[in-house]
Amino acid sequence: MDVGDLVARARKGDHAAFTDLYNRLYAPLFRFVFLRTKDRDLAEDMTQDTFVKFLNALPSYEGSAPLPYLHTVARNAIIDHYRKKKPDYDDDALWALASEAPSAEEAAILGDDVREVARVLAELSPAEEAAIRLKYLDGLDTGEISLYLEKSEDSVRQLLSRGLKRVRALLDGTHE
Repeated sequence: MDVGDLVARARKGDHAAFTDLYNRLYAPLFRFVFLRTKDRDLAEDMTQDTFVKFLNALPSYEGSAPLPYLHTVARNAIIDHYRKKKPDYDDDALWALASEAPSAEEAAILGDDVREVARVLAELSPAEEAAIRLKYLDGLDTGEISLYLEKSEDSVRQLLSRGLKRVRALLDGTHE
Protein backbone atom coordinates (compact mmCIF):
# COMPACT_ATOMS: atom_id res chain seq x y z
CA MET A 1 0.00 0.00 0.00
CA ASP A 2 1.38 3.42 -0.91
CA VAL A 3 1.81 6.34 1.49
CA GLY A 4 -1.15 8.24 0.00
CA ASP A 5 -3.50 5.35 0.77
CA LEU A 6 -2.12 5.06 4.29
CA VAL A 7 -2.68 8.79 4.87
CA ALA A 8 -6.29 8.49 3.67
CA ARG A 9 -6.90 5.51 5.96
CA ALA A 10 -5.17 7.16 8.92
CA ARG A 11 -7.25 10.31 8.39
CA LYS A 12 -10.34 8.11 8.86
CA GLY A 13 -9.01 6.87 12.21
CA ASP A 14 -7.25 3.68 11.13
CA HIS A 15 -4.57 3.28 13.81
CA ALA A 16 -2.82 0.47 11.94
CA ALA A 17 -2.41 2.77 8.90
CA PHE A 18 -0.87 5.50 11.07
CA THR A 19 1.45 2.93 12.64
CA ASP A 20 2.52 1.84 9.16
CA LEU A 21 3.10 5.50 8.17
CA TYR A 22 5.14 6.01 11.32
CA ASN A 23 7.25 2.92 10.61
CA ARG A 24 7.88 3.99 7.00
CA LEU A 25 8.64 7.65 7.70
CA TYR A 26 10.42 7.52 11.06
CA ALA A 27 13.91 6.76 9.69
CA PRO A 28 13.99 9.47 6.99
CA LEU A 29 12.54 12.04 9.39
CA PHE A 30 14.94 11.07 12.18
CA ARG A 31 17.87 11.33 9.74
CA PHE A 32 16.62 14.79 8.67
CA VAL A 33 16.48 15.99 12.31
CA PHE A 34 19.70 14.31 13.44
CA LEU A 35 21.72 15.80 10.58
CA ARG A 36 20.64 19.23 11.79
CA THR A 37 20.91 18.77 15.56
CA LYS A 38 23.84 16.32 15.90
CA ASP A 39 22.19 15.10 19.12
CA ARG A 40 20.65 11.62 19.06
CA ASP A 41 18.37 12.09 22.09
CA LEU A 42 17.16 15.48 20.90
CA ALA A 43 16.57 14.10 17.39
CA GLU A 44 14.54 11.19 18.77
CA ASP A 45 12.43 13.56 20.91
CA MET A 46 11.85 15.99 18.05
CA THR A 47 10.96 13.18 15.65
CA GLN A 48 8.40 11.82 18.14
CA ASP A 49 6.97 15.31 18.75
CA THR A 50 6.70 15.87 15.02
CA PHE A 51 4.67 12.68 14.61
CA VAL A 52 2.40 13.69 17.51
CA LYS A 53 1.78 17.04 15.81
CA PHE A 54 1.09 15.24 12.53
CA LEU A 55 -1.36 12.89 14.25
CA ASN A 56 -3.18 15.88 15.78
CA ALA A 57 -3.25 17.68 12.42
CA LEU A 58 -4.28 14.60 10.46
CA PRO A 59 -8.04 15.37 10.38
CA SER A 60 -7.36 18.64 8.54
CA TYR A 61 -4.28 17.45 6.60
CA GLU A 62 -5.13 17.40 2.89
CA GLY A 63 -1.92 16.08 1.35
CA SER A 64 -1.02 12.56 0.32
CA ALA A 65 2.77 12.74 0.76
CA PRO A 66 3.41 13.71 4.39
CA LEU A 67 7.22 13.79 4.42
CA PRO A 68 7.48 17.42 3.22
CA TYR A 69 4.94 18.40 5.88
CA LEU A 70 6.87 16.45 8.53
CA HIS A 71 10.12 18.11 7.43
CA THR A 72 8.53 21.54 7.79
CA VAL A 73 7.20 20.77 11.27
CA ALA A 74 10.57 19.31 12.31
CA ARG A 75 12.53 22.23 10.84
CA ASN A 76 10.33 24.67 12.78
CA ALA A 77 10.86 22.65 15.97
CA ILE A 78 14.64 22.75 15.45
CA ILE A 79 14.59 26.50 14.91
CA ASP A 80 12.38 26.98 17.98
CA HIS A 81 14.72 24.80 20.02
CA TYR A 82 17.75 26.90 19.11
CA ARG A 83 15.85 30.13 19.72
CA LYS A 84 14.92 29.02 23.24
CA LYS A 85 18.53 28.08 23.96
CA LYS A 86 19.73 31.54 22.93
CA PRO A 87 22.53 31.85 25.50
CA ASP A 88 24.02 28.52 24.43
CA TYR A 89 23.65 28.67 20.66
CA ASP A 90 26.43 29.17 18.22
CA ASP A 91 25.75 31.76 15.49
CA ASP A 92 27.60 29.62 12.99
CA ALA A 93 25.39 26.63 13.82
CA LEU A 94 22.20 28.63 13.25
CA TRP A 95 23.45 29.99 9.94
CA ALA A 96 24.36 26.47 8.88
CA LEU A 97 20.88 25.27 9.87
CA ALA A 98 19.22 28.10 7.98
CA SER A 99 21.25 27.50 4.83
CA GLU A 100 21.35 23.72 5.32
CA ALA A 101 25.04 23.83 4.44
CA PRO A 102 27.60 22.09 6.61
CA SER A 103 28.92 24.21 9.47
CA ALA A 104 32.64 24.82 9.86
CA GLU A 105 32.80 22.21 12.62
CA GLU A 106 31.04 19.59 10.49
CA ALA A 107 33.28 20.32 7.55
CA ALA A 108 36.40 19.95 9.70
CA ILE A 109 35.15 16.65 11.09
CA LEU A 110 34.06 15.25 7.77
CA GLY A 111 37.07 16.51 5.87
CA ASP A 112 37.90 18.15 2.62
CA ASP A 113 35.41 16.12 0.57
CA VAL A 114 32.45 17.59 2.44
CA ARG A 115 33.81 21.12 2.01
CA GLU A 116 34.22 20.51 -1.69
CA VAL A 117 30.69 19.14 -2.04
CA ALA A 118 29.27 22.09 -0.04
CA ARG A 119 31.20 24.50 -2.27
CA VAL A 120 29.87 22.82 -5.38
CA LEU A 121 26.28 22.73 -4.11
CA ALA A 122 26.48 26.44 -3.31
CA GLU A 123 27.28 27.10 -6.98
CA LEU A 124 24.08 25.42 -8.18
CA SER A 125 20.81 27.25 -8.66
CA PRO A 126 18.65 27.20 -5.52
CA ALA A 127 16.19 24.80 -7.18
CA GLU A 128 18.93 22.40 -8.30
CA GLU A 129 20.54 22.48 -4.86
CA ALA A 130 17.20 21.84 -3.12
CA ALA A 131 16.35 18.94 -5.42
CA ILE A 132 19.76 17.30 -4.92
CA ARG A 133 19.64 17.75 -1.13
CA LEU A 134 16.11 16.33 -0.92
CA LYS A 135 16.99 13.36 -3.13
CA TYR A 136 20.42 12.39 -1.83
CA LEU A 137 20.55 13.73 1.73
CA ASP A 138 16.93 13.38 2.83
CA GLY A 139 16.13 10.29 0.74
CA LEU A 140 12.96 11.59 -0.91
CA ASP A 141 11.78 10.13 -4.18
CA THR A 142 10.98 12.23 -7.25
CA GLY A 143 7.25 12.35 -6.45
CA GLU A 144 7.86 13.60 -2.91
CA ILE A 145 10.36 16.18 -4.15
CA SER A 146 7.84 17.43 -6.70
CA LEU A 147 5.30 18.00 -3.92
CA TYR A 148 7.91 19.63 -1.70
CA LEU A 149 9.17 22.00 -4.43
CA GLU A 150 5.71 22.43 -5.99
CA LYS A 151 7.04 21.40 -9.41
CA SER A 152 6.09 18.60 -11.78
CA GLU A 153 7.97 15.32 -11.56
CA ASP A 154 9.44 16.00 -15.01
CA SER A 155 10.76 19.36 -13.78
CA VAL A 156 12.31 17.65 -10.75
CA ARG A 157 13.99 15.04 -12.97
CA GLN A 158 15.38 17.85 -15.15
CA LEU A 159 16.62 19.74 -12.06
CA LEU A 160 18.33 16.60 -10.78
CA SER A 161 19.86 15.81 -14.17
CA ARG A 162 21.14 19.35 -14.75
CA GLY A 163 22.28 19.68 -11.14
CA LEU A 164 24.21 16.41 -11.16
CA LYS A 165 25.79 17.31 -14.51
CA ARG A 166 26.96 20.63 -13.02
CA VAL A 167 28.19 18.89 -9.85
CA ARG A 168 30.28 16.47 -11.92
CA ALA A 169 31.67 19.32 -14.01
CA LEU A 170 32.48 21.43 -10.95
CA LEU A 171 34.11 18.52 -9.15
CA ASP A 172 36.17 17.77 -12.26
CA GLY A 173 37.19 21.43 -12.38
CA THR A 174 35.44 22.20 -15.65
CA HIS A 175 32.90 24.97 -15.16
CA GLU A 176 30.04 25.17 -17.61
